[in-house]
Amino acid sequence: AFFCQANRDTLIESPSGKYPSITAGDYLKQRIAANFAKKY
Repeated sequence: AFFCQANRDTLIESPSGKYPSITAGDYLKQRIAANFAKKY
């Protein structure tokens, strides 16, 4: 997924409900942790 400057508090939901809802801020934190956790 790609979000261009989404507000941290914005709730992101899948249309079909297949994936759990998540805020844009939490999603970005997860992606940063997944990409950089092993480097530091």
